[in-house]
Amino acid sequence: MHVLTGHDQEVAAWVGPLLGKPIIAPFACFGILDGSNALRGAAVFNDYQGPGGNIEFTYYGPETLTRPIIRWLANFAFVTNKASRVTFKTHKSNHVVRKLLAKHGMTYEATLRAYYDTAKGSDALVFMLDRKNAARWLRGLWK
Repeated sequence: MHVLTGHDQEVAAWVGPLLGKPIIAPFACFGILDGSNALRGAAVFNDYQGPGGNIEFTYYGPETLTRPIIRWLANFAFVTNKASRVTFKTHKSNHVVRKLLAKHGMTYEATLRAYYDTAKGSDALVFMLDRKNAARWLRGLWK
């Protein structure tokens, strides 16, 4: 797996329908390519609050979220953009992603009731990763 840069609009157009909602500017969007250069995943950073602030992260394709990809994405958020924290939201019922987030150092932060719609069970869980807890992903990348 490797990261595709410089094709934000094309990757956003690909992943928006898969997520069930359009990707709204401003954003940075990266594709995750497999060994044959087929698009298998996407990373979207948006709602950036500036250096020292929060940046929102959306990901599609959990099977493509390898250690080198996580390291690259952490570098983009914490080194390139100097964010102090990254937030992640997932559907409360998405146990696979919830487990993946916790496994990789993200901390549960809040429940957003009826976030996705008004139907019962449409709550979102918010996880966060701060600069301190991202250190394992950033070793050797920043001082």
